[in-house]
Amino acid sequence: MDSGTSNATCLDGLPGSSLYNMAIDNNHVFYFISGEVDKEEYAKTPAWSSSIPFRYYLSRKSSETGSYEILYDRFIGGKLCFDKNNQLWVYDYQTVYLYKDGKRNKIIELPSNGGLFMFLAVDNNNTIWAGGLQTGLYKIDKQLNVTHYAKTMPIFQVQYSTIFMSTNKITFG
Repeated sequence: MDSGTSNATCLDGLPGSSLYNMAIDNNHVFYFISGEVDKEEYAKTPAWSSSIPFRYYLSRKSSETGSYEILYDRFIGGKLCFDKNNQLWVYDYQTVYLYKDGKRNKIIELPSNGGLFMFLAVDNNNTIWAGGLQTGLYKIDKQLNVTHYAKTMPIFQVQYSTIFMSTNKITFG
């Protein structure tokens, strides 16, 4: 594919030129975050700026239709995760969101100097866990109550997204 093409896709029919994340919901529907340089915003960027604006898309593809459906064409990026109730959770670097009824609901927002989220996971009890670089560990229960475990953790920096969950134990790898 010609890299100068304005509608470059990383997979046939998927918008954008890069695939950033994907997840499969409980009904076996694939969800994708893809993106590309936002050419409209880039054209407005001052020549002296070192910032390159990106545009992210949230799309899904079910086996029934076989085609991609763009759900949001101005998505936030980040990582996708589905809980046991098939609700979509997403994080960007400083915020955890729950998408419900087509709306983005902010559940956790870090202060500007509060670190960066680097993982989001669901355990067997449908509890959401989030953490990352200098964030500590956050637990979100079924009623959306948030518990922060920063002060009781032996280390304040959870960097890796491989999380092994078993009966009442969490192991980071």
